Amino acid sequence: MVVDDEVLRGTQPQFIMKFAVIAICISCFSSELSAQVEERMRVLFFQCGTNEGVQTYYQEASQLSNSVALYRGYKGSATTMLAGTKDGVQEKFSVFNQGKDELEAAIALEPSNHELRFLRYAVQSEVPMIVGYKGQLKEDLEYLIKGFESGAISSQYWYWQNALAFIQKSDDKSSEQWQRLSKFVSQ
Repeated sequence: MVVDDEVLRGTQPQFIMKFAVIAICISCFSSELSAQVEERMRVLFFQCGTNEGVQTYYQEASQLSNSVALYRGYKGSATTMLAGTKDGVQEKFSVFNQGKDELEAAIALEPSNHELRFLRYAVQSEVPMIVGYKGQLKEDLEYLIKGFESGAISSQYWYWQNALAFIQKSDDKSSEQWQRLSKFVSQ
């Protein structure tokens, strides 16, 4: 069967347009889905006050792809929290170190991501000193403070208001640091 070149040239632009429309639709759907996943992880993170909350957070985070730095960070923080639910010191350390490695890998991919830096701050501020994972507390807190001060972090967003409440309760800040942050807390 011989196809006329004129026919092929006439359908090529139509094919490209259809393909472009489909690609745009997939991209929009993917972005919306990604935003929903991120929002779900944020909610679960702040609901980790119980072992059940930690288990739920870990179960959902462990399903996330490592190809997205933020997902990897949530997976890492969930794994570090899961360590607290384990029996035996060796198992706790093993699970914690897996989570710590995931979180550090995520930050290595996106070191200027404020959310990842908060996740690490939160983990380091809660972990016992004996674990030896407190090295970036001051650095991460200072990075977050500068993010609020520069407007890179919106203090109006519920997630960052919860982050500020978490930092306020933390013992790992100076009064000068809290003074700089307190102006961003919603009354």
